[in-house]
Order: sequence, then C-alpha cells, then structure tokens
Amino acid sequence: MRLSYCVPAHRRTASLTLTLPSVIAAANASPPVELVIVDYASQDGLLNLLASVRPTLHVPNRWQIVSYRGRPHYHMAHARNLSIRQASGTYLVLSCAECRLEPVFFAGLRTRVAETGATWLLPTGNRWQGVVVCRREELVAAGGYDERFEFYGPEDKELNARLERRAGPAAFYPHQWLVDLPHRNKTAHYRLPLSKREMHHEGRSYLLDAAARHALVANEGIAWGQLTS
Repeated sequence: MRLSYCVPAHRRTASLTLTLPSVIAAANASPPVELVIVDYASQDGLLNLLASVRPTLHVPNRWQIVSYRGRPHYHMAHARNLSIRQASGTYLVLSCAECRLEPVFFAGLRTRVAETGATWLLPTGNRWQGVVVCRREELVAAGGYDERFEFYGPEDKELNARLERRAGPAAFYPHQWLVDLPHRNKTAHYRLPLSKREMHHEGRSYLLDAAARHALVANEGIAWGQLTS
C-alpha cells in the first residue's frame, strides 16, 4: 500500500530544510511512500532544496513535485487541494512544512490501518488537527478542503468535522509520532496582512455555514483544486 505525504509550501524552504530529512528517513524505513510537494510560488530556493535531497529518497519511494505560479500570495485550502489532486497513494497524509516525523511514522500508520480498517486516522489527545490522514477516495468524495478558506485558519477543523459527519471508520495513532517545528509567523505572505485572530475571524462564517448545513462535501459546483485567480 502506497502512502502519499503531501506538503504545500509557500516560502517555507527554511522549515523544510529542517524537517524533510526526517520525512525521508521515515519513508525509507517503510516504503512505498510518495512525497508530494507543492511549490506554491515559493521564490525562496525550494526547488534547489528538493533537488539536493532527491537522491536520499530510496526506490520504490518517489517524488511528485507541483509548481504553481497562478498567484504571488498564498491560498491555504487551494494549495492543500492541489496536493490531493496530485497524490496517488491509497492513503494520504496532509501535513505542513513545520512537521518533523519520528522514524516509526509510516510503518505505524500501516499497522493501524491493517489492525482497524479505518479510512480516517487521528492523533491521540486532540493534537495535530492540521495533519489529516485519510483514504484518498474518501478525501476526493468529500471534496477536499473548502476553498472558501483562503487564509490560515479553521480549514482543518472544518475538514475534520466533515469527515466525522460522513461517519467513516476512524482510528487513533500516537501524537508523539509527530514533532512540531515552531514557526514565528505562519500568517505571512497571504493576500491580506491579517493577524492569526483576524484570519480565524475571516473563516468563521464558512465554518458555521458548513456546520449548519451538516455539509458532507466541500466545493460543490466548482472544480476544486483548479482555482487560478
């Protein structure tokens, strides 16, 4: 079973320099893993970094690199959806540039899937809501991330709530398999210079709307992951 580890990056090369080696080591310990990196108008040497570490990922693992230049600023949900559309694994891990993995991560996920048959896996202790592990066909059927969430905010909370409403079988894995790399300003380089609190406020109406409608599918009526402006 192939796992796809998906990371959108907009000017996060410094973070990926620190975290990618752990991702590659965990993949090499439990292949096959596909690393899907979305270079979302990074302009900070991301492609050079990926070229330098590419040889350290062992076959049958593989890379998928997407370069998007449709806008100069970041659009969180769109970037995440681009990674879903590109990925081919049976299960997708939707992560971020600031996430460092323990060596057991991919092997442990395989074990949990085999033990439980879950389509959706969650970290223990209500941690890491921003890291989603889910069967690809379920994510596609759910419509990916709601692209109304342009800014850094509750897009992960909304997706998790939607997956829960869809009532697919879920299981837990230890949150200690993931380690956060602090980033001073995760709200930089968006279209509007807003604080984290302001960004959450911008997305709150979409979150409440999806909850009120008991939404099971996002982006209804649009070609999600294909937004260009």
